[in-house]
Amino acid sequence: MNNSRFSSLLENYARLIISLGINLQRGDYVLISALTVHRDFVCILAEEAYRRGAFFVNILYQDEKLQKSQLLFGDEKSLDFVSESMKQAYEEVLQYKGVFISIADREEVKGFENIPASRLGKVFLSRAHKLNFFQKAVQKNAIRWCVVSAATTGRARTVFPHMDETEAVSLLWQNIFNICKVDQDDPAAAWSHHLAVLSKRKKTLNTLGISSLAFSSPLTRLTAGLHPRAVWLGGSSVSADGIVFYPNIPTEEVFTAPDFHTLNGHFEATRPVTYKNLYIEKVSARFENGSIISLEGSHGITELREIVFAEKQNAYAGEIALVDSSSSVACSNLVFHDLLYDENAESHIAIGSAYQECLPDSRNWDSHTKAKAGFNESQIHIDIMLGSPVMDVSASTRDNKQVQIIQQGHFCI
Repeated sequence: MNNSRFSSLLENYARLIISLGINLQRGDYVLISALTVHRDFVCILAEEAYRRGAFFVNILYQDEKLQKSQLLFGDEKSLDFVSESMKQAYEEVLQYKGVFISIADREEVKGFENIPASRLGKVFLSRAHKLNFFQKAVQKNAIRWCVVSAATTGRARTVFPHMDETEAVSLLWQNIFNICKVDQDDPAAAWSHHLAVLSKRKKTLNTLGISSLAFSSPLTRLTAGLHPRAVWLGGSSVSADGIVFYPNIPTEEVFTAPDFHTLNGHFEATRPVTYKNLYIEKVSARFENGSIISLEGSHGITELREIVFAEKQNAYAGEIALVDSSSSVACSNLVFHDLLYDENAESHIAIGSAYQECLPDSRNWDSHTKAKAGFNESQIHIDIMLGSPVMDVSASTRDNKQVQIIQQGHFCI
């Protein structure tokens, strides 16, 4: 890909994020969360936002190498510390009822492997607690928000380990552009068609009156109940001020909130678990009466246990998402080692907090009422992929019918 072509596609990608993802309105305040290695792309996003009438673009930069230094050598007391500047950045975007873009990527996929689990868990949970006000606002769609990805040298080397570094980065960008449809002659038309497919799926699921789901594959036997008023969502969301936006680019899932009391069975993850600074190649878990009672895996599982079992509600599920095996991410035949992309390749569950819009009635419920209804509230939300081309998903409906939803990885409704 020559430099001119790359620049053109990168600008198309930025336009997609600003116009479709956060659906920028003139006068919007914009907060972008990114790693320092993303600076060039951040500047393109900021320029596009200003061109479209943004009031102000604030950048919240983080540096993985500095984070690692703190975790390895910092005083124990520093692990509980969250700077006022970080909290203020999140408070300010809420104050201005702005929009939020998160570039969710890693500079080095396995860069935190040698950090003691207790220290990694302490930093993670401290930040989750002290910034929980922002997570709750996002999950309630108090503001428009969009999670995207950008290629880094470290992740490109992981995705394409036998390739020259420069070629690997270029190929990773090519896959991002292809999956996000910005390399097509008419990206808007391609997105319109894709979103219509997701819309049809969620409408069909919402008309079935599903009471429970059963996941079946050689690696998974798992059942989950749904609240009678839980709804299926996917593609677009609507903010508190009534503006449509797209929380994930790319987006391939339709999802809902399970009744967290009802999960039973076991699963083995079909892709690595990547979340914040965690990276775990293999993960398996067992649910009993809703709670995870067993969590096993490869290097990094101790760190995951440190987080999941730190609080009772962390060990319950908050999301069930269905993804067709023909998704654009799955068709790349790549493991991206990036949560945003890998969760859009396969069906998955998330342990931790549910999304408020999946149970609209719960908006004004107190925590006790939500818990009784099976709507999970937690400091975490960790997606774990369990789908595959041999996964079957069936549903029991409230009028006692059995419906096959997914067969051999593909929607059949």
